[in-house]
Amino acid sequence: MRHFQRSASKPNAVLKRVDGLQKSRSEIEQFVLGHPEHADDPDLELMLASADLRDQSPVIECNALGDWLAHTGTLHDDPTIDQITRAGAEFPVAIVQFSMPVVTQDGKEAFLFTSEAYGPLAGSSQAVTLRKVSDGS
Repeated sequence: MRHFQRSASKPNAVLKRVDGLQKSRSEIEQFVLGHPEHADDPDLELMLASADLRDQSPVIECNALGDWLAHTGTLHDDPTIDQITRAGAEFPVAIVQFSMPVVTQDGKEAFLFTSEAYGPLAGSSQAVTLRKVSDGS
């Protein structure tokens, strides 16, 4: 989040809603059936676990995250974000959205989906895997 804040050239906003951010478990399973070469993907188990949480928002579920967003002055009110991004071609804010992270049993990896948007046709979505390094960070 801090990297996104530094790289965006405008104020940031975080969407609470997570609809459309990631595929469902059945969609992932169907994809793997049609593309068996992906059955051994090391992130597949985490993707499936993440799919089971796809309707949960980390901004809603984690009070500390909402408190941090409020403390940093980051807009995180979906109706307000919707209202200010409808009017023009370029958004007055850079919007980030992220799924509920899932963590491996050993705690060494976390997986989530993120999305960022700067305008109606400017943005990206990605799957993110975070790994602890040897010093634990």
